[in-house]
Amino acid sequence: ASGCPNNCCATWIAGVGLKGRLIKEGSNMKQCYDLQIGGRPGKPVQARLIDEKVPAEELKYIIEALLDNYRREKSGYESIGEFCNRHTVEEVKAYLTESGE
Repeated sequence: ASGCPNNCCATWIAGVGLKGRLIKEGSNMKQCYDLQIGGRPGKPVQARLIDEKVPAEELKYIIEALLDNYRREKSGYESIGEFCNRHTVEEVKAYLTESGE
C-alpha cells in the first residue's frame, strides 16, 4: 500500500496494490484508494487498474472477497498476481463483490 501520490511504482508491481488518495466531498476530504491487481517484481509485470476511488471503509470487504475467491480457486502454488492475471478485468471485478461461499 502506498499513500504517496507519486507512488514510486510500488503499487504497480504488487500482486495487490493500493494507492491512497484524498477526494473532496463537499467541504470534507474522504480517504479513498485506487486498486491495482496482478503486478509482479523480478520478471516485471505491470498491475492492472481494477477500481478507482474506493472508499477506505469499503476496502476491507473488497479485499476479503478477493482473497476468499483466490483461496478457493487458485491453482496449486499460484500467487495472487498470477491468479488475477489469468482472469479478465471483468472476472476480477466480480471477485471483489462476491465471496463465492
